[in-house]
Amino acid sequence: MLLNSKKELVIICNNCYPIPSATGLLALNCVRCLKEQYNIRVVTIQLEQMTSQRCIDDEYELYMVGNWRLKLFYKYQTKLKSTTGLKRRLFKVLYDTVRLWGKLDRTFFHMDSYKWFERKAFRVVKQLNKERKIDVIISVSEPIRAHLVAERVKRTSPDIWWICYWGDLFATEYFKSNIFITLNKMEIIEKRLIKTADYVLCNDEIFTHYRKLSENGMISAVPYTLKEAILNLELDMQNSSTPITFIYYGSFSETMRNPEKMLEIFGKSKYELDLYSAGCENIVQKYVESSNGRIRSHGFVKHEELCKKVMKSSVLINIGNSDSDFIPSKTLELMSYRKPIIDFYYGNNTMTPISAYPALLRIRNDVDTDTAISEIDSFVSTCFSSITPQQLRMIFSHHTEEKVQTIVGKALKEHG
Repeated sequence: MLLNSKKELVIICNNCYPIPSATGLLALNCVRCLKEQYNIRVVTIQLEQMTSQRCIDDEYELYMVGNWRLKLFYKYQTKLKSTTGLKRRLFKVLYDTVRLWGKLDRTFFHMDSYKWFERKAFRVVKQLNKERKIDVIISVSEPIRAHLVAERVKRTSPDIWWICYWGDLFATEYFKSNIFITLNKMEIIEKRLIKTADYVLCNDEIFTHYRKLSENGMISAVPYTLKEAILNLELDMQNSSTPITFIYYGSFSETMRNPEKMLEIFGKSKYELDLYSAGCENIVQKYVESSNGRIRSHGFVKHEELCKKVMKSSVLINIGNSDSDFIPSKTLELMSYRKPIIDFYYGNNTMTPISAYPALLRIRNDVDTDTAISEIDSFVSTCFSSITPQQLRMIFSHHTEEKVQTIVGKALKEHG
């Protein structure tokens, strides 16, 4: 039930339900921090699994904005995993066609593939402001369109307090898609949004860069956090008679987080690996087909189901980013499960939060395959010791949900 004494908060973000993206998880962190003080409405990208455009949770109201191309993308992606033979080849053609359409759109016509989200989400937020006057907006990127929606709202309703939350640097080659939009143009957009926002939040890795762009000093760094809900789950110790299973969940990227070396190693090992992932589908499929059933690809699943799968697994897999200045956003969540972790990393990227984890094997992505398998064999023979929640809270004291709550609270106190 909504309480009239609470203020009104709207969050604009990437998909956060039923399968949250990395920045969707950042938005949900804000929900957990602020649910006692605010009536929260979340405007998010709608995945193909969802049929309703609006639903109400105990903690927030969810308004989902959909797009036909995105729905077809997920539909054909699912069909590719569940069909074989001629049907699979047909769906592969349809899937590649939808991907090509999106690539053409962002290469020649728009800055990215989310122009439709900016247009539709703005209409939704305007209507929400009519229904109940908005006090605060938090926009979370990527996509950058979330900030552009909030900027348009701020322009029409300047009394709304706008917190601009950056999950990634925007003006980089990684996000540059359109051949007519230069990095300089992207930097201009980035600077304008930071200047226009009332307060800026960003991840630790990009804080120094964005602090230089912030003219009023209204900016704070937000660390990735251990997940208390996961940290407190009862952990079953690995039984010596139970087969050792490995699990990876998250996204792959050929340039940023390439799975090929990891899959090559597991393809030649004796172990079973389950993938709950998206991206690099051709690479994944190649190793799935050649592994005699030991590597299995399941796509993304709901967070509740994923949590159960992870709890039943023996060892978790992490793949670091090729840019050593940035860590995958799910790294702290992985550690919250208190299970052994194998971290595949690039170059000399040794000083990251995960390096302090008590049950860790780190493997460079250019290591010899046989050497890596030997290291994994040795690791799994000794790694199943108990890790307590208190132990992790002590090691990663900078990465707690209480820390984030304090930082977000500071951004809102400036509003009064």
